Amino acid sequence: MRNYIKYILTSTNEHGVHSPFVFKLVTECIYRKKTIQIASTFKNSTSSLNKKYVLLIARLIPYLNIHKILDLGKDSFFNELASQHLKISKNTTVSETYDLIYTDVNFFQSNPDTFSHLFNHIHNDSLWIVAKNQTSKGLKGWEEIKQHDQVKVTVDLFGLGLVFFRREQVKQHFIIRF
Repeated sequence: MRNYIKYILTSTNEHGVHSPFVFKLVTECIYRKKTIQIASTFKNSTSSLNKKYVLLIARLIPYLNIHKILDLGKDSFFNELASQHLKISKNTTVSETYDLIYTDVNFFQSNPDTFSHLFNHIHNDSLWIVAKNQTSKGLKGWEEIKQHDQVKVTVDLFGLGLVFFRREQVKQHFIIRF
């Protein structure tokens, strides 16, 4: 509860964002409530993620033109994407460049070698979605992710973190009310 209150007090909406990339992301995708075709696949998802986060991921996929996904998380909702003609790899054998990597915040602490190796399999426009938990270990993990040299932009949505690697952008961290 304390972490959520802190999140509410420190978060902002699109009016507090001074990055054109993140402003567009927030207004055209994160805050977009209109259901799109791919989101209907997830309406009855059995994911342990909150439904609003599942629907957000469903909006992010077409918005960011995502085709190759590496799912290293414990949820299975990416399996439901197979019918959407996306290439999804659900294992720890990282062998190509991915548009989206999905993990939980504790993944890299449990798998430090794989975590470091993931940075060889991203491109400038890749997105890493991190399912966050609000434990002290989870919060520490999120801070470590934000500090990594290749991470340029993070968007903290409380239960979910979005990590971008855009080389052309200065390092910025946003806490967006969602």
